[in-house]
Amino acid sequence: MSTLGPNDNPPIDAADAGRENFPPRRGVSVSLRGGEAGSHAADAAEAMDPANQSLADALRITYRLVQLAMIVLGILFIISGFKTVNEGEQGIRLLFGRRGPELLQPGPNFSAPYPLGELVKVSTGALTVDLSDEFWPNLTAEEKNKPIAELNGRNSLKPESDGSVITADGGLAHTKWSVRYRRTDPGIFSESLLPEIEQELIRAAVGRGVVFAAAGTKVDDLLKQSNDDAGSLASRARDVAQRTLDNARSGITIERLSLVEKMPPLYLKDKFAAVQTAAQVAQQKQEEAGSLAQQALNKAAGGASVALVRLIDQYEIAIEKADIPAQEKLLAQIDTILEGRAEEASLQVAGEVTKLLSEATQYRSSISNQRRSDVSAFLAKQEQFASNPLVTVHREWSEALKSFLAHPTVEQMLMPPGTTTLTMVINRDPMIARDIEMKAKLAENEAAAADRARKQKEAQFNVDTGLKRTPQS
Repeated sequence: MSTLGPNDNPPIDAADAGRENFPPRRGVSVSLRGGEAGSHAADAAEAMDPANQSLADALRITYRLVQLAMIVLGILFIISGFKTVNEGEQGIRLLFGRRGPELLQPGPNFSAPYPLGELVKVSTGALTVDLSDEFWPNLTAEEKNKPIAELNGRNSLKPESDGSVITADGGLAHTKWSVRYRRTDPGIFSESLLPEIEQELIRAAVGRGVVFAAAGTKVDDLLKQSNDDAGSLASRARDVAQRTLDNARSGITIERLSLVEKMPPLYLKDKFAAVQTAAQVAQQKQEEAGSLAQQALNKAAGGASVALVRLIDQYEIAIEKADIPAQEKLLAQIDTILEGRAEEASLQVAGEVTKLLSEATQYRSSISNQRRSDVSAFLAKQEQFASNPLVTVHREWSEALKSFLAHPTVEQMLMPPGTTTLTMVINRDPMIARDIEMKAKLAENEAAAADRARKQKEAQFNVDTGLKRTPQS
């Protein structure tokens, strides 16, 4: 056992032998011999070199891995800026919130990655919005599935729940609309609109156009509207709606605005239906009358009927105006067509007119021949009378007596020759009298019928040209 002095250090334990720069214990001094201290320090340095080397290698590898990871992340960050724009879309390149000048077409495109930039894709395909409730009465789910003709009438209209439009004549009507539109300018669209308010803007613009257009259309005309009509209600409503969208810088173009359904107020539906039915019947009757008139004209004069009707109307107007030269000119043109002397194929007369003209020609020829025959017979008798009046008178008296005796009302009585005195009680034979009366009535009837036929035939060919009318003062 050794004794330590106040200035001596205590011996170093084996557990502390490997520590370097270990702080001495307070109040304790350590005293070693020189050879033992150097040996212990060398052993400690040798023990620490592999650990330090391993730590340095680990740090170096970790640093390299961190560098590689940063490079990979940088590449992935850059690659994330590549996006594909699909067909029916256009892309917009944003950098620090500002829109690029060009629109990106379908295909792969690059934009600065988020958060530096962004590639916004906007669909340019056709989209549809239906306005089924804005101007339509409030119906139950069951009523919505029924056709308009089966909807029950109502006693009133509730403005707070029933939609409608006011027409130019102060009437009311219900309509349904369908809108087809495109985002034709994606740049302006993306700057001006949020996607969630796009359809609301379309509904508001179209609603404004419908109200404006309906205010200039009468209710009867509205109920007859067709989308194919130029300047129709739908066309005018679309123009107003498009101007509204253009003023809002929406970048949207309405391709088609269709009037899907229309009807009058439910409480007047039956009355409107009755009016429309009557109008359809009237139109049908007019078409039938026009068809019958055309058939009658074609049957009467064939292809020349149109020209003849026009010339006859002008001829009547000339008569009312007492324009004699115009009357003569028009009448000559009418005669040219009726007589078949027109050179144009469309003015060739046919049908019943040709038959009537042929009958008139034959009638004129028969009357002319009969009168010519009468004149010839009279001149022959006149010549005979001049040469031998007595013979001519006897012959004419004989023919007259023969004609008289042949009359059915004349009775002949024969007396024996040499009779000087004869007393007769004259009394007609009832049988003969009846036969005579029947024959007389039959003859009268035949004569009356013949006279009527003659007058009708003469009237048929009588034409009042009006050329001899005196002008009215």
